[in-house]
Amino acid sequence: MQRYIFENNNPGRETAYASFEEFVLKHGEVFEAPPTKKPRPKGFRKGRDKMCFMNSTHAAFEHGWSYVEGFGTGYIPAHHAWVVDDDGNVVETTWKQAGSTYFGVKFSDEQWRLSISLTGVYGVMNAVLMEQPYTPEGHVAALRAALAEKRRAA
Repeated sequence: MQRYIFENNNPGRETAYASFEEFVLKHGEVFEAPPTKKPRPKGFRKGRDKMCFMNSTHAAFEHGWSYVEGFGTGYIPAHHAWVVDDDGNVVETTWKQAGSTYFGVKFSDEQWRLSISLTGVYGVMNAVLMEQPYTPEGHVAALRAALAEKRRAA
């Protein structure tokens, strides 16, 4: 159903995945949740509520950490973003307490930067990600091509 809706709202675009959920299930990994009462390193302040994509992008940029997008479970599973520090620890950038489960896909700096340049919004989940079977290199190439096309059309 989600593929049908996407393709009918994006004529001429086929997708490799029926949904972002399918994409994450195929390419994601489990991340160990941080301690519930200590979801961030000392000195790291929680970002704005309900702004996980922005908060995580800023943390990845400012600290050089890895941006991850997928699903986190607090009370219910939610499309969510977080970062992973240099030691591989989840840093919860948005929720007051850590979630119990984190499952997502790590994206390179180049991937999230190109995605933001293309769409003008935080987060990596967009039509380009869904178009072709995923490899990080293929995703970067597709983002570059889409951005070039957007610039030509402007």
